[in-house]
Amino acid sequence: MRKKALTVLLIAAGSALGQPAIPQFWKTPGETIRDAHGVVVRQEIKDPKTFTMRVFEHNTWVTYQYEPNTEKIIHVNTADTAEDLLYDGNEWNGVTLRAGGKSYTFRDRQGHLTATGLPPLSITRDEARDRDVAARPSFAGGPRCTRRVVH
Repeated sequence: MRKKALTVLLIAAGSALGQPAIPQFWKTPGETIRDAHGVVVRQEIKDPKTFTMRVFEHNTWVTYQYEPNTEKIIHVNTADTAEDLLYDGNEWNGVTLRAGGKSYTFRDRQGHLTATGLPPLSITRDEARDRDVAARPSFAGGPRCTRRVVH
């Protein structure tokens, strides 16, 4: 009987050690924000079992799929588009966008945005506002294009 209990304890301990720690993000419920009239203007519904979060904002729903036990978004679904976020290790470096029956893969290549079937673009970033503010064709010195990545 003791041997059986010890075996069960060792198996349970081994299973627990093999599991990554669950981030606080998945331990907290989603938020709901209402306007002055009580109308929901933003709502988050988290499902830690499937590592998804549905977000209602601007009268539309968006579903985010996360890598298990992380806060790393790997897929985004809206009513009319789907996006696969692409990473180089843990660094985001592109997105495959599917909309209207077409698929484009956009990648960040050393300050140049490349996309399937489109000329490369240079992106101008406004660091003070933490956003991209312009895109211009970049033919000199940068990559010309990328081919579509098939998964």
